[in-house]
Amino acid sequence: MGDIKFDLYALSDIAMRTTASQSELDELTQILAEANAENGTNISIPNHILSGIITTNSPEEVQEFLINNNILTPTTINHLEIFTDEVLNNGFDVAIDEYESIVTASDITDDEFLNADNTASTFKILNEENPDVFKNPEELSRIAETSGLGWCLVNYVMWIAALITLIGGCATLFLCALSVTLFMAQTIRTVKSCGEYLEQ
Repeated sequence: MGDIKFDLYALSDIAMRTTASQSELDELTQILAEANAENGTNISIPNHILSGIITTNSPEEVQEFLINNNILTPTTINHLEIFTDEVLNNGFDVAIDEYESIVTASDITDDEFLNADNTASTFKILNEENPDVFKNPEELSRIAETSGLGWCLVNYVMWIAALITLIGGCATLFLCALSVTLFMAQTIRTVKSCGEYLEQ
Protein backbone atom coordinates (compact mmCIF):
# COMPACT_ATOMS: atom_id res chain seq x y z
CA MET A 1 0.00 0.00 0.00
CA GLY A 2 1.30 3.46 -0.80
CA ASP A 3 2.06 5.77 2.08
CA ILE A 4 -0.95 7.65 3.35
CA LYS A 5 0.10 11.02 4.67
CA PHE A 6 -2.23 13.31 6.57
CA ASP A 7 -2.12 17.01 5.84
CA LEU A 8 -5.26 17.96 7.69
CA TYR A 9 -7.50 20.91 6.91
CA ALA A 10 -11.06 21.84 7.79
CA LEU A 11 -13.93 20.87 5.57
CA SER A 12 -15.45 23.71 3.59
CA ASP A 13 -18.77 25.01 4.85
CA ILE A 14 -20.84 23.37 2.12
CA ALA A 15 -24.56 22.77 2.42
CA MET A 16 -25.47 19.08 2.48
CA ARG A 17 -26.83 17.66 -0.75
CA THR A 18 -29.05 14.63 -0.74
CA THR A 19 -27.81 12.92 -3.90
CA ALA A 20 -24.58 12.66 -5.80
CA SER A 21 -24.22 13.10 -9.54
CA GLN A 22 -23.54 10.09 -11.75
CA SER A 23 -20.07 11.41 -12.54
CA GLU A 24 -19.28 11.63 -8.80
CA LEU A 25 -20.54 8.07 -8.27
CA ASP A 26 -18.46 6.91 -11.24
CA GLU A 27 -15.39 8.57 -9.74
CA LEU A 28 -15.84 6.78 -6.41
CA THR A 29 -16.54 3.49 -8.19
CA GLN A 30 -13.24 3.90 -10.06
CA ILE A 31 -11.36 4.72 -6.84
CA LEU A 32 -12.82 1.59 -5.23
CA ALA A 33 -11.90 -0.53 -8.27
CA GLU A 34 -8.30 0.70 -8.03
CA ALA A 35 -8.15 -0.06 -4.28
CA ASN A 36 -9.55 -3.55 -4.93
CA ALA A 37 -7.04 -4.15 -7.73
CA GLU A 38 -4.11 -3.04 -5.58
CA ASN A 39 -5.02 -5.36 -2.71
CA GLY A 40 -6.66 -8.29 -4.51
CA THR A 41 -10.07 -7.71 -2.90
CA ASN A 42 -13.58 -7.58 -4.29
CA ILE A 43 -15.31 -5.04 -2.06
CA SER A 44 -18.48 -3.47 -3.39
CA ILE A 45 -20.27 -0.48 -1.90
CA PRO A 46 -23.91 0.30 -2.78
CA ASN A 47 -24.54 3.56 -4.65
CA HIS A 48 -26.61 5.05 -1.83
CA ILE A 49 -23.61 4.66 0.50
CA LEU A 50 -21.25 6.17 -2.08
CA SER A 51 -23.73 9.02 -2.43
CA GLY A 52 -23.66 9.50 1.35
CA ILE A 53 -19.87 9.69 1.31
CA ILE A 54 -20.10 12.45 -1.29
CA THR A 55 -22.98 14.46 0.14
CA THR A 56 -22.19 14.48 3.87
CA ASN A 57 -19.65 17.00 5.08
CA SER A 58 -19.78 17.73 8.80
CA PRO A 59 -19.36 14.96 11.37
CA GLU A 60 -22.99 15.54 12.38
CA GLU A 61 -24.16 14.89 8.80
CA VAL A 62 -22.02 11.76 8.56
CA GLN A 63 -23.31 10.46 11.87
CA GLU A 64 -26.95 11.17 10.95
CA PHE A 65 -26.51 9.38 7.62
CA LEU A 66 -24.88 6.34 9.21
CA ILE A 67 -27.53 6.05 11.93
CA ASN A 68 -30.46 6.61 9.55
CA ASN A 69 -29.11 3.91 7.22
CA ASN A 70 -28.61 1.47 10.11
CA ILE A 71 -24.88 1.17 9.48
CA LEU A 72 -23.60 2.39 12.85
CA THR A 73 -25.44 2.78 16.14
CA PRO A 74 -25.28 5.88 18.35
CA THR A 75 -23.25 3.81 20.84
CA THR A 76 -20.72 2.88 18.16
CA ILE A 77 -20.46 6.49 17.05
CA ASN A 78 -19.87 7.55 20.65
CA HIS A 79 -17.05 4.99 20.92
CA LEU A 80 -15.49 6.31 17.71
CA GLU A 81 -15.70 9.91 18.94
CA ILE A 82 -13.88 8.87 22.12
CA PHE A 83 -11.25 7.12 20.01
CA THR A 84 -10.75 10.25 17.87
CA ASP A 85 -10.51 12.50 20.94
CA GLU A 86 -7.94 10.15 22.47
CA VAL A 87 -5.91 10.13 19.24
CA LEU A 88 -5.86 13.93 19.30
CA ASN A 89 -4.98 14.18 22.98
CA ASN A 90 -2.87 11.13 23.76
CA GLY A 91 -1.85 9.41 20.55
CA PHE A 92 -2.83 6.22 18.79
CA ASP A 93 -1.61 3.65 21.33
CA VAL A 94 -3.60 5.16 24.19
CA ALA A 95 -6.59 5.74 21.90
CA ILE A 96 -6.82 2.16 20.66
CA ASP A 97 -6.45 0.76 24.20
CA GLU A 98 -9.20 3.08 25.43
CA TYR A 99 -11.44 2.18 22.48
CA GLU A 100 -11.06 -1.55 23.12
CA SER A 101 -11.66 -1.11 26.86
CA ILE A 102 -14.83 0.90 26.30
CA VAL A 103 -16.16 -1.57 23.74
CA THR A 104 -15.45 -4.53 26.05
CA ALA A 105 -17.23 -2.82 28.95
CA SER A 106 -20.26 -1.83 26.85
CA ASP A 107 -23.59 -3.62 26.75
CA ILE A 108 -23.67 -4.28 23.01
CA THR A 109 -24.77 -7.15 20.80
CA ASP A 110 -22.40 -9.84 19.55
CA ASP A 111 -22.60 -8.34 16.05
CA GLU A 112 -21.74 -4.87 17.35
CA PHE A 113 -18.80 -6.33 19.28
CA LEU A 114 -17.51 -8.15 16.18
CA ASN A 115 -17.82 -4.96 14.12
CA ALA A 116 -15.98 -2.97 16.80
CA ASP A 117 -13.26 -5.63 16.94
CA ASN A 118 -12.87 -5.52 13.14
CA THR A 119 -12.76 -1.73 13.28
CA ALA A 120 -10.04 -1.79 15.96
CA SER A 121 -8.06 -4.31 13.88
CA THR A 122 -8.42 -2.06 10.83
CA PHE A 123 -7.12 0.98 12.74
CA LYS A 124 -4.17 -1.10 13.97
CA ILE A 125 -3.41 -2.27 10.43
CA LEU A 126 -3.64 1.30 9.17
CA ASN A 127 -1.33 2.55 11.93
CA GLU A 128 1.13 -0.31 11.34
CA GLU A 129 1.21 0.21 7.57
CA ASN A 130 1.64 3.96 7.91
CA PRO A 131 2.29 5.42 11.38
CA ASP A 132 1.94 8.95 9.95
CA VAL A 133 -1.82 8.45 9.67
CA PHE A 134 -2.52 9.29 13.29
CA LYS A 135 0.69 11.30 13.87
CA ASN A 136 1.77 12.23 17.38
CA PRO A 137 -0.62 14.10 19.71
CA GLU A 138 1.40 17.31 19.73
CA GLU A 139 1.40 17.53 15.94
CA LEU A 140 -2.30 16.65 15.73
CA SER A 141 -3.19 19.27 18.33
CA ARG A 142 -1.19 21.93 16.49
CA ILE A 143 -2.87 21.08 13.18
CA ALA A 144 -6.29 20.94 14.87
CA GLU A 145 -5.87 24.45 16.24
CA THR A 146 -4.69 25.95 12.95
CA SER A 147 -6.76 24.09 10.39
CA GLY A 148 -9.76 22.37 11.95
CA LEU A 149 -8.43 18.82 11.95
CA GLY A 150 -11.46 17.44 13.76
CA TRP A 151 -13.76 17.68 10.74
CA CYS A 152 -11.65 15.49 8.51
CA LEU A 153 -10.29 13.06 11.08
CA VAL A 154 -13.71 12.33 12.60
CA ASN A 155 -15.25 11.76 9.17
CA TYR A 156 -12.36 9.54 8.07
CA VAL A 157 -12.66 7.39 11.21
CA MET A 158 -16.48 7.17 10.95
CA TRP A 159 -16.46 6.14 7.30
CA ILE A 160 -13.74 3.52 7.79
CA ALA A 161 -15.76 1.98 10.65
CA ALA A 162 -18.94 2.12 8.55
CA LEU A 163 -17.35 0.44 5.53
CA ILE A 164 -15.69 -2.27 7.63
CA THR A 165 -19.14 -2.92 9.17
CA LEU A 166 -20.76 -3.04 5.72
CA ILE A 167 -18.33 -5.57 4.28
CA GLY A 168 -18.72 -7.72 7.40
CA GLY A 169 -17.43 -11.20 6.73
CA CYS A 170 -14.47 -10.28 4.55
CA ALA A 171 -12.35 -13.38 3.95
CA THR A 172 -9.08 -11.57 4.69
CA LEU A 173 -9.56 -8.63 7.05
CA PHE A 174 -6.00 -7.41 6.48
CA LEU A 175 -6.48 -6.99 2.72
CA CYS A 176 -10.00 -5.60 3.07
CA ALA A 177 -8.75 -3.12 5.67
CA LEU A 178 -6.06 -1.98 3.25
CA SER A 179 -8.62 -1.56 0.47
CA VAL A 180 -11.08 0.36 2.66
CA THR A 181 -8.45 2.71 4.06
CA LEU A 182 -6.94 3.28 0.61
CA PHE A 183 -10.40 3.94 -0.85
CA MET A 184 -11.27 6.45 1.89
CA ALA A 185 -7.85 8.13 1.65
CA GLN A 186 -8.26 8.63 -2.09
CA THR A 187 -11.88 9.74 -1.64
CA ILE A 188 -11.02 12.31 1.03
CA ARG A 189 -8.17 13.58 -1.12
CA THR A 190 -10.01 13.83 -4.44
CA VAL A 191 -13.70 14.27 -3.61
CA LYS A 192 -14.10 15.84 -0.19
CA SER A 193 -13.14 19.38 0.76
CA CYS A 194 -10.28 18.48 3.09
CA GLY A 195 -7.53 20.17 1.14
CA GLU A 196 -4.46 17.95 0.97
CA TYR A 197 -5.89 15.78 3.76
CA LEU A 198 -4.47 12.56 2.41
CA GLU A 199 -1.78 12.19 -0.20
CA GLN A 200 -0.82 8.88 -1.72
